[in-house]
Amino acid sequence: MAERRGGRTALLVVLVVLLAAGLGGGLVWALSGGKPGTTATPPSTAAPGGDATAAPPPPSEPDAPQSSGAASDSPSADQDAAGRQAKALDDLLTRNSGARQQVGNAVATVQSCPDSASMRSAAKVFEQAATQREQLIGELDSLDLGALDGGQDAAQLLRTAWQQSADADRAYGRWADAVIADGCPDGTAPRTSDREQGDAISGRASKSKQSFVIRWNPIANRYGLASRTGDGI
Repeated sequence: MAERRGGRTALLVVLVVLLAAGLGGGLVWALSGGKPGTTATPPSTAAPGGDATAAPPPPSEPDAPQSSGAASDSPSADQDAAGRQAKALDDLLTRNSGARQQVGNAVATVQSCPDSASMRSAAKVFEQAATQREQLIGELDSLDLGALDGGQDAAQLLRTAWQQSADADRAYGRWADAVIADGCPDGTAPRTSDREQGDAISGRASKSKQSFVIRWNPIANRYGLASRTGDGI
């Protein structure tokens, strides 16, 4: 009888312990907000001296090296481009060098009224000079002078001068043809309207050439190119 009572007592004790454990777990679940899977924050690692040691911060990314951009090379690149553009225009001037002297000699030949063969050679000089100047104008118009300070203004002055010279050359050519056809009654070539027109246009061309060299020579000096004179344009 005593043994049965002892067994029931032990059973009651076990039930009380299980009930207390269940109530304690429910209390913890309620205090954690009732969210399943919630775990407690792990304690910080303590150093041997008892002080908490914070976790080291993640390593910082090294700063990217400052690259020298293309802008630093831009002034030098622009200077090189300007020098090439100045040289391209100077090459056209060189190709035209001597044309004015040849035209002047041809005018003197026709004026002296020599034999017809010499007159025809002079007339050919006028035609060739006009054609060459017009070709140079076409090449001048195609030049890129955007990097050359003052280059476009100078080119416009040169274009005007060359066009005026070409017009004068063609007027002289018409004069020479008339002299070849009509001869020289007084021993010298008559002064026709074409001759007068050639002289007038040539005078305007000379002024335009002078305006060009005033604008061009400082540019030529800047890039080590030859200075020019109006007579050589």
